[in-house]
Amino acid sequence: MEKCAVIDIGSNTIRLCAYQYEGENIQTLLSRKNTAGLASYVEKGNMTEAGIHVACAALESCRDLLNHLDIANYHAFATASLRNINNTEEVTRRIEEETGFKIDVISGEDEGRLSLRGAIESVNIKDGLLIDIGGGSTEIVPFKDKKALSVDSLKAGSLTLYKKFVEDFLPDKKECERIAGYYEGLLSNVKLPRSEVICGVGGTFRAISQLIDKTTGRSEGTNTFTDREISDLLKMLKKCDRPAKDLLLKVCPDRLHTVTPGIIAIKTIMDDTGCSEVKVSKTGVREGYMFARVLNM
Repeated sequence: MEKCAVIDIGSNTIRLCAYQYEGENIQTLLSRKNTAGLASYVEKGNMTEAGIHVACAALESCRDLLNHLDIANYHAFATASLRNINNTEEVTRRIEEETGFKIDVISGEDEGRLSLRGAIESVNIKDGLLIDIGGGSTEIVPFKDKKALSVDSLKAGSLTLYKKFVEDFLPDKKECERIAGYYEGLLSNVKLPRSEVICGVGGTFRAISQLIDKTTGRSEGTNTFTDREISDLLKMLKKCDRPAKDLLLKVCPDRLHTVTPGIIAIKTIMDDTGCSEVKVSKTGVREGYMFARVLNM
């Protein structure tokens, strides 16, 4: 069997996924995450020198893993982390000079289509609405017969919402209201279809499912949640009290500051589309990129 790897440079995390494949038989060998928080290093629309150093350090760690796994077929791509800054060309050039990684900066439309390509492999939904919420953007993809009908990409994700509105680690009630109002305004420019079921892609969706598993005592790995369940979770987190903080620290400490803004965004979309249930995909843009851009499948 042959091996390949994909490195996803996101606004909040940089993740390396390594795969082993033979024909259409594909297995995940390794998934390693570095919480780099690149969106935090953007000032006046430009990524700072410190941000470039953080990205390069994370990629050097990826290089060590690739060498250890003896993988020569690897591809690195960036989403909103490098797409939504003014100095994209300079940053990608510097990264290539310092690490040797040539970065493919994909558009919001490509990100949405690749997310659908990857997610559809693990969620059995033929027609519906895919939502991919990352650290720096949201992709909205209505689809039919597993094909995208359109793609809207919003320049707002869980980390950018946190940076824009939250003073402490957890947003208080007023900050939650501001996040919801701002996000509702962004959605007003998108023609959202009605959809009872949403396919959710990204770490925020997975974290929500895990948090609800914990608070309800249901079996872990359910990978679904309802409108009522996310409403109850958001109500609890808005209290910003010790039980809320303890829950986040136990379940998703790396998303302590971003998960509540992400939940507000997701709940707003659910309300606007009439969604009653979310099915969380275990796969997404990385797998879609591998299928479409690496293996040409």
